[in-house]
Amino acid sequence: MTTFASHTKVPAASLQALADVTDPLGTTWVSFGSVAWTATGSAPVLGNGQLTANYMATAHTYIYFLRLVWGSTTTGGTGDWRFNAAFNLANANNYMGGVIFDTSATKYYPAAAYLLDTTPHIQAIGSWTAAGVVGNVSATHPITFASGDILTLVGSFQK
Repeated sequence: MTTFASHTKVPAASLQALADVTDPLGTTWVSFGSVAWTATGSAPVLGNGQLTANYMATAHTYIYFLRLVWGSTTTGGTGDWRFNAAFNLANANNYMGGVIFDTSATKYYPAAAYLLDTTPHIQAIGSWTAAGVVGNVSATHPITFASGDILTLVGSFQK
């Protein structure tokens, strides 16, 4: 860590030390355009659905937002879903909250996700059905996803 004395000019060679503090208040959302959506079985296909992820970085924290909107040609593959993240994390055991919205039934289902620190991806997205069956999120759990259904995840993590 570089320390600078009070009221001194920062040498040009030391400006890299300030690189991580370009937005210390976290006011800028950055689009994470290349979100990879995978599954433990066959691969999902986004088709005409929408998958967006954004993150905001402050000096010590990442805030992450992911949204999947199912389209009429979207298929969920087989197995549990995974999404990559835009950053590495300082600590293991990172969790995110979320919600799944079933448009045809107008119902919401809570979701929780586990984010690995070493290979930045979201895995083990868990939820439960209306009948209380707990399991990892897939094309058929906790609902059978159809056009207009939405998965949203959000979390904040230490850098």
